Parts: sequence; C-alpha cells; structure tokens
Amino acid sequence: MHGQHREALGKPTTTGTSERSERASYRGSERRLCVSPLRQERANEVSEHPVCCIFLTFAQIHLKHTYMKNEKDLIARSGNTCELCKSTTNLSVYEVPTNNEEGILICAKCTAQINKKEELDSKHWACLNEAMWSEIPAVQVVSWRLLNRLKDQSWAADALDMMYFDDDTMAWAKSTGDHENDGSVELHKDSNGMVLQDGDTVVLTKSLDVKGSTLNAKLGTVVKNIRLVADNTEQIEGKIEGQTIVILTKYLRKG
Repeated sequence: MHGQHREALGKPTTTGTSERSERASYRGSERRLCVSPLRQERANEVSEHPVCCIFLTFAQIHLKHTYMKNEKDLIARSGNTCELCKSTTNLSVYEVPTNNEEGILICAKCTAQINKKEELDSKHWACLNEAMWSEIPAVQVVSWRLLNRLKDQSWAADALDMMYFDDDTMAWAKSTGDHENDGSVELHKDSNGMVLQDGDTVVLTKSLDVKGSTLNAKLGTVVKNIRLVADNTEQIEGKIEGQTIVILTKYLRKG
C-alpha cells in the first residue's frame, strides 16, 4: 500500500506582455505504520478502526517532527507527558539509537527499563498497546524494540504482528539488535538480591584479603559511593582506607 504524496509549488512571473507559470513538484518517500489485515480482530481491541494506516512523507516527518531532541520542542509535541506511558513526572529526553537526531520525551521509569537499569515491568509496558500507534516514527521504533523484548508474552507478540514498517524504518528499529534478545536484564545485586546502583553504600559481609596489598577489609566495613563494573555484574569498585579495590557483589549487602 505505497501511496505517493505530491506538492505543487507555482509562482507566476511576467516577461513583457506574457505570463509564464513554473511548477516544481516534490515527491517524498513514505514511512508508515500499518496494521496487518491478518490481525484485524486484534486491531479492533487496540484501535477504534479495524485497519489503521498512518502515512507520512519523509518531508512531512522532517518538517512536522523535525528530528526532535530539543527538550522544549518535545514538551510541546507531547503535551509535557511521557510519549510512551503518558506519565507527567520525571520527564527527560531519550535519544533513540542509532539515529542521534531523533529524540522522544519519556519518564524516569521508562528510561531505566529501556536502558536495562531495571527489570522489565510487563504491567507498565501495557502502555505500548497505545504507544505503538503513535504517528512519531521514533516512538514507533522504541515501542517495537520493547515489544520484542517482551515477545514471550502473548499480548506483546500479538501487538508485534500488527506492526509494519517500511524498509528504512525497519532497518533503524533493528539496528540496536534489541529484537534478538529476550526481556531478561543482568543487574548488579548484593548477597540478598537487592539491586545495586552507582553511588550506593554497601557493607562487607565477609573479611577480605586484597590481592597485591597488605590491606585486609574487615567484616562490617562500610564502603560508600560504589561504582558498578560495567562489563561484570558480579563486581563493584569501592574505596577502603583510601585504596580503590574491586569487590565481589556476593560479599556485600546494601547499606
């Protein structure tokens, strides 16, 4: 269903006694989100229209949505609400990988779970049943990526079946590889299973000898302002007696 959009721009000019009209036409490439007719029944549950097709030319996207990542523009576009879950608190700009010119306005909870700083809350992401119909390509792409991370749940799989992108938008959506992963998130956790964050205070649950040092970190030692080791969820960094050391999370509890 590839339609075409044409604009004619004409400006009359006078040469002597004759007039001549010049017309310039522009034909833009389309981006679209279209419901699969095979899922029409499910579409009725999500949208008032059995089959909902949204057509936007590239020129319209560029002018109307203007590759937005300026917070003021995004606030105006979104009505100062999260463009995914409609929350009105703790909003910030999320730049959508891998197109750093596109941004959406989202809340802190959405940001943390998109960035895999928290485990996915499937009840929270029920909001994608509405967000996926957004006319904003960046919102569509983020919705598609999240639905793929939740695709082991039937409602998310059904929603994915109803989404359709053109080749360029699909390439953008797939560019991060999120669609190839499940919803599991590897987090730094202490010995009690509590999630650790940068800046937390922890307490040693075991006396530890530090390799290459005479330092002995005693049971009950408090370590403030820890830093998570990015590529290993079983390790954190912290200072004890002025020395920065790596500590295994299984020997810590959150303070």
